[in-house]
Amino acid sequence: MQSKPISFSGSRHLPLSSPAAQLIIPSLCLRFARSGIPLATGCCPTGLDLAVRQFCTSSHIPLAVFSAASRAPAHLRARTLEMVGQSSALFVFPVSVAVPHSGSWLSAFAASSCGIPLFVYLPGVPLSTLPLCKGIVFWRHVYFCGFNFFQPVCSQQVLGF
Repeated sequence: MQSKPISFSGSRHLPLSSPAAQLIIPSLCLRFARSGIPLATGCCPTGLDLAVRQFCTSSHIPLAVFSAASRAPAHLRARTLEMVGQSSALFVFPVSVAVPHSGSWLSAFAASSCGIPLFVYLPGVPLSTLPLCKGIVFWRHVYFCGFNFFQPVCSQQVLGF
């Protein structure tokens, strides 16, 4: 039986030249793939989804791609929530702390509300500016795989990986 994937979600505006796309995504994908952990991302033709797909394709790493029926907001939301619901952990790469209309934060809040381990990469942002929602009472810094991430602390539990 195949385990649930570790999934990646992020901004469609994330530059392919960013440290996340050039350094962090490759490092995480290789680490998990070598451990036999399946990977997943969304179908966005740009940004984070594209960076994950390109790296996995060029490295011959199997990747599940969650697709939306159309580009309609309701379909994109359903795709995001389906991916999160099938994940064992989620790595999110938003480009800002702005929550409205953000699929990145939708996926982060969905993961935190389901108790799915969540890691958010958003360099240069103070902890105090990160959004609180869906039971998140505060954020903490965590060091994972050589990189600094934010992880939520929820009202009922401390998530970990």
